[in-house]
Amino acid sequence: MYKKIAISNREIFFNHHAKSSLPDFVNHLAGLCDVVDFLILREKDLPLTDYRNLSAALLRLCSGKKAQIILHSDIDGCIKLNHKKIHLPLQLFAENLTVLKSFETVGVSVHSAAEAVFAEKNNASYVTFSHIFPTDCKKNLQPKGLAELEKVCRCVKIPVFALGGINDENEAAVIAAGAAGACRMSDCMK
Repeated sequence: MYKKIAISNREIFFNHHAKSSLPDFVNHLAGLCDVVDFLILREKDLPLTDYRNLSAALLRLCSGKKAQIILHSDIDGCIKLNHKKIHLPLQLFAENLTVLKSFETVGVSVHSAAEAVFAEKNNASYVTFSHIFPTDCKKNLQPKGLAELEKVCRCVKIPVFALGGINDENEAAVIAAGAAGACRMSDCMK
């Protein structure tokens, strides 16, 4: 069975829930943790202190729920919270290979088969490959498409999670192309 991955995005959430508060956002994320396998907390624009407070609150609230919480980019915050599950951009991953050896789960964002192979050779737990379909998040970039996703999936043994423009209509296609899971951001934040 393939994995369902939610990726957080406060901007999308608040655009669809204009009268909501930060506690409403946290509760929304906690609700997702009942139905997805992984929740990547990817609030890249949030000040570090606020991100760490949000991480700690979400980890407390979701303890014992179905989803694994994966923090994004904040290696030091993970260490301080004693949380050994992180997702990183490729460059940050490459710069921190030694410290990451103590982590349980290390996900890496990749955009090519060569990057996926590099991540696997350096002990990544999984990769996200993007973007597969057109998406508002990457309006001016050509999507990679299903053929490229299939190529990446064939190049590595670790799970490849497809990302970008995935919805109910096309999710089955990414799984058929070999992805071990599908990441959704916009759908999950509405």
